[in-house]
Amino acid sequence: MSSATVIQSSNPIIDDDGFRYEAVEMALVEEDASLELPPDDDLDAIVNKMMNQTQNNAKTNNRGSPSATSPSSFSPHHQHNTSMFANNIQNAPQPRTDTLPSVADDFIRNFLIRTNMNRTLDCFNSEWFELKAKGKIGSGNSSSNESLQVPDIYIQNQQLEDTVAQLRLELAQAQDVAAKAQSTWDRFRRERDFHRMHHKRVVQEKNKLVVDIKRLKAHYEKYEPMLEELRTKYELAMKEKMLMRLERDRLAARVAALEATLRAGGNSNGIDEGAPPATTTASGNNLRSTTNGPSMTAATSPTLNANSRRGGVMASTVASKARVEERFNSGPMPPVQAAALAKAAKEAEALARATRIPDSKLPSEDLVNPYLGGLTFEPARIGGYKLTGTLKGHGAPVSALAFHPTKPLFVSASDDSTWRMWSVQSPSDAQLEMSGEGHRAWLADAEFHPTGTLLATCSGDGLVKLWDLASQSCAATLTDHTQTAWSVSFHHLGDFLASASMDHTTKLWDIHTGKVRQTFRGHADSVNAVAFQPYSVYLATGSGDKTVSIWDARSGLCIQSFFGHTNAVNDVIFNLAGDTIASCDADGNVKLWDIRMVAERASISLGAQAVHSIAFDRSAQVLAAACDDGVVRVLDSAAGSGLNMIVSLRGHEDAVTDIAFDPTAQYLISASNDATVRIWSEGVIKGAGVLNNNASTTTSNNQTSNHAASPGYPDGDD
Repeated sequence: MSSATVIQSSNPIIDDDGFRYEAVEMALVEEDASLELPPDDDLDAIVNKMMNQTQNNAKTNNRGSPSATSPSSFSPHHQHNTSMFANNIQNAPQPRTDTLPSVADDFIRNFLIRTNMNRTLDCFNSEWFELKAKGKIGSGNSSSNESLQVPDIYIQNQQLEDTVAQLRLELAQAQDVAAKAQSTWDRFRRERDFHRMHHKRVVQEKNKLVVDIKRLKAHYEKYEPMLEELRTKYELAMKEKMLMRLERDRLAARVAALEATLRAGGNSNGIDEGAPPATTTASGNNLRSTTNGPSMTAATSPTLNANSRRGGVMASTVASKARVEERFNSGPMPPVQAAALAKAAKEAEALARATRIPDSKLPSEDLVNPYLGGLTFEPARIGGYKLTGTLKGHGAPVSALAFHPTKPLFVSASDDSTWRMWSVQSPSDAQLEMSGEGHRAWLADAEFHPTGTLLATCSGDGLVKLWDLASQSCAATLTDHTQTAWSVSFHHLGDFLASASMDHTTKLWDIHTGKVRQTFRGHADSVNAVAFQPYSVYLATGSGDKTVSIWDARSGLCIQSFFGHTNAVNDVIFNLAGDTIASCDADGNVKLWDIRMVAERASISLGAQAVHSIAFDRSAQVLAAACDDGVVRVLDSAAGSGLNMIVSLRGHEDAVTDIAFDPTAQYLISASNDATVRIWSEGVIKGAGVLNNNASTTTSNNQTSNHAASPGYPDGDD
């Protein structure tokens, strides 16, 4: 049988370190018969055994924590030896003062005591000491002793903090490595993009050069027949020259012989030296003598155009060649024929000088603009406009519109490579008067000459053509652009034509000589629109590089550029006063620029759809915009009011490509990709249908065919 020993509460004990220890009641393990203890009266043996046990467990027990070997754990009959035991402990060798983790059994006991679980504490003590006595717990194995220790929270926290610091250091190092790798990757990506872009640019330049070379080859091939013709003419001229030299020598010999004969025999042959010489034909028949040369009235008349003057020179040259060859082939020529031949040569040279076309000159100063001197107009009554007519005359989208400066006529240009001239008969109808074809690609723009006698068109084939409306033919073809020609504009004097092209240039043409007088370079992308400032030598261009530029036609230099558009500029126009530029872009923005202040005056966004074209009415207080969503939007552009929406005109089934007010601001026409031209008006158009007849004419490069009669024009102004 075993018996339990209970330690009674005792008075508090104050240790040397000043800490207050209190003993608590604690049930000891039940005594086991198998546990061999010294007899109770052998106090010295008990004390020695406990000292040895204390020294052995010093490394595993916390200093000052309650343990099973403390003096308070002895039975009551040993308490009188407490002081002796304390003295022996103090005299014993002291262990190291390292802080060790709490023993598991002490931790559990303290927990059970704090929670007043006395019965559980009794059971735990009984079983614990029984296992320890049997050597199953605390046998001296270091691994088992460590497993019975409760780790100190502070040591554990310190270990965790060290681990966290190490992990943070490794994380920072990994972040540095990742940042370096990211920067290296970004640099490689930029280099890759740069080299890729450079490669694409080189490929584009190569392709462009290949296309230019092919175009140049084709262009040079056109000169081969001309060179061959010039070579033939040169050979004929050299032949004539040699024949004339031979004839000159022969005539000189004859003259010398005749002079010698006259000196020798006098006037034996009855030749009157003062009489005019008689002309002799190849058959020897005598003709009436004449002292007057061939008439040059027709050739030198200033009213003839360039083509008739060139034709007169060519006809005169051919006739002279025929006469020279006939005379030289007929045999030796008498002195009279030689004199006539020399006179004809001088007349031909004078004719060539008279028919040489001089270069046109730009005015040195701007002319006075009458619209800046107080000449004003009433704004178009756009609030009453409605769809009153639809014209279907083209088989493809209509790309451009242009009004005649003085007649109720307008021209429509289309992607079917033709242009058509219409006369407005009523608010709901217009009649076809003339059509022209000759371009090899779609037409991009059309413009009337200020006098209304010529029409300029440009096309996707890069050509600019001038059409003579009176002769119903193509008067000239201008071929210096290397890519699509987008827009054309006449100078107000009518001597010059400006054209804008996808080859990043704008060219100024002399329409009388067909020469390029200026090439304006400076845009970084396609030049989409060009317009002359009224009564001046300045012109404005809009480009795909998002800028609007103003150029001096005399020097070819850019004097001002306006920045503000967010996408390619599709159209630029001046008002009649010339002090405001309106421009639109592919992002749906419309802007007004003040020329005098060199600043943006107003701006409005019409939505995400592109604005293809814009047009002022003659008062410049109304601005119409052709939008990609098939709507014509009309804005209030009066000075000081900015840009405000007035009305939206709906009727087209596809994108609106161009728009124009008639010169009297009575109606508005719009062109669309739905291959129609629509008329917007109040329902009444004054002066409509005033042409003399209903002729319809088709004009091409090589021939002209009349459907009814020649085109008629009104007798007076509109």
